[in-house]
Amino acid sequence: MAQVLGVPKENVQVISLFLGSGFGGKLFPWPHSALAAAASRDLYRPVKLVISRSMMFSNVGHRPLTQQRVRLAATPDGKLASFQHDYVNHTSILDNYEENCGEATPYLYSVPNLRVSSGLARRNVGTPTAMRGPGAVPGLFATESAMDELAIKLNMDPVEFRFEESWRPQRFCGLASYRLRSDWSRPKGDYVMWMERLCDATWISCPSVSRGLGGMNHLLHITTASTTPKHLQFKEVEAATSQ
Repeated sequence: MAQVLGVPKENVQVISLFLGSGFGGKLFPWPHSALAAAASRDLYRPVKLVISRSMMFSNVGHRPLTQQRVRLAATPDGKLASFQHDYVNHTSILDNYEENCGEATPYLYSVPNLRVSSGLARRNVGTPTAMRGPGAVPGLFATESAMDELAIKLNMDPVEFRFEESWRPQRFCGLASYRLRSDWSRPKGDYVMWMERLCDATWISCPSVSRGLGGMNHLLHITTASTTPKHLQFKEVEAATSQ
């Protein structure tokens, strides 16, 4: 603020009330804050600036739009042969904000051919920012959805399909991949088996409501031994989505 106003730091006092969390509009100072301070200085009067609800989607950052393309290839017995993840997100004219959708992609599966690429599309919009679950979360939604679709094409259980691929060897020591692999190597009866219930694309026949089953992968950072999960179980979950 002192730099923007061109005054000594000791002449500026910023009072920030506790807001909780650290994502979204709370991450960075935005232009309207400096404009309010400049107006107060020029008018010699206190100035209060309130952002309306509609302005929250343009003046204090937002989650950028992403367009992702996932291409997978596998052998008939369910061994991944190639994994390609390309994505692009929009940003403002002046900034280079990247929604790192491919952050987790290189660490998930053991595959001989891997490609992750990204791009930016400049638009006349406000600068995006890191909202809750930035980068890897929308990226995982795309890649894991593709893995589920590939499992259906191969007529394989989505979880068993991931077992066949196994998680990549530890490229940094925080991942719990090896524990997931060992903890899930239990009798099949301990888990919900998708193949015994529904493993085809017939559930997408309804244009407005879809019902499906699938699997999901996620990176888990382990800091202490006490946080390591003892066991993990899958449960069948129904979800309805409108289009």
